[in-house]
Amino acid sequence: MDKRWANALYCMIMFHFAMVITVISPLLIEITRTYNLTMVQAGWVFTLNFMGFVIFVFTGGLVADHFGKKTAILVSLAGFSVSLALVLFTPNYRIFCILIFFIGGFGGIIEAVVSSAVSELNDKNATFYQNLVHSFFGVGALVGPVTAALLVTAGMDWRICFLILGVLGALLTGAFLLTKLPNRRSENSFSAASFMVLVRDPAFMVICLCIFLYTGAEVGSWGWMSLFLKQNLGFSLTRASVAVGVFWIAITLGRFACGPLTLRFKPSSIIIVLAFSAFAVTLSSLFITSELLTWLQIVLMGFSFSSLWPLIVGYGGEHRKTSSSTVFSLLVGCGGIGATAIPFLMGLAGSATDARIPMIIPSIALLLVGIFFTALIRKKNARVIV
Repeated sequence: MDKRWANALYCMIMFHFAMVITVISPLLIEITRTYNLTMVQAGWVFTLNFMGFVIFVFTGGLVADHFGKKTAILVSLAGFSVSLALVLFTPNYRIFCILIFFIGGFGGIIEAVVSSAVSELNDKNATFYQNLVHSFFGVGALVGPVTAALLVTAGMDWRICFLILGVLGALLTGAFLLTKLPNRRSENSFSAASFMVLVRDPAFMVICLCIFLYTGAEVGSWGWMSLFLKQNLGFSLTRASVAVGVFWIAITLGRFACGPLTLRFKPSSIIIVLAFSAFAVTLSSLFITSELLTWLQIVLMGFSFSSLWPLIVGYGGEHRKTSSSTVFSLLVGCGGIGATAIPFLMGLAGSATDARIPMIIPSIALLLVGIFFTALIRKKNARVIV
């Protein structure tokens, strides 16, 4: 097996996964119109997607540990593709919600197991490659929303966008099936005892809490961005979707820039700087009314959010000194819970107050990430000194 090809394949999988989960934001306006949804009902699209993510991701870790990572990825890719394609035939909102749940579920397995496989394959520079693979997530997160917006603006039914993604997923499934990759089972498979060791580790629980807060803040920020810009600043669907794309361009460039930094500086230091920066920039959205400043704020948000997810997850994996799929599933699963809860809370806040107010929620979450990680590192350094 060529290690470079394996890394490239994982990058392509993450690229496709990113297109799927970010395409919901620009299409949310059309989904809301098609099914005549309220703002709270629209929020359930994100909630159900990440509920599936959370429920499936833990199961995916068990499957990968016992049957091998290749098997887990292959099965989830196939289920992912079929669920996407079936959206074209949804007769009502209930069926659509069921499919969104499964799309989120299979996507959760993909993200967790691929993250684990990348760290296992590149054990000497796991944090660097974790950041690299998720840089391609940023590229997919740019291509997906912008392409979907252009297709819908040209008159295409939004459901066809899901069909196209399903076909691409099927092609990727075939490529993965034909590629010779090791199907290793974890030497540290899940057990009740190993699970208790994790939950009794205060530092690991803090890392899980941080990924919960960050993922919720990120998904809430880009998930509601199109609707926020359209309602508050009069952006068209195309311009609002381009804004989401600009956000992901900034995230992608930020991740590529942070890659070399991880080889020179401690990942924990980078996480703290990015978290406090993201808090300040996100909070500024409450006060900006100028379109020019709005574009600048979106770019700065992307740069400050950039490598937080891969660095926090990579730090968690290094902390446990294992690439067990179960460990990564716990980390990614906590992120999924945050992505379920925080955007839903933002939807409730938006329906009850001014549409700008919901941005306070991700701002606070990012502030807490900075505070918790600072406390975590100080405690760790104090222990080393003693």
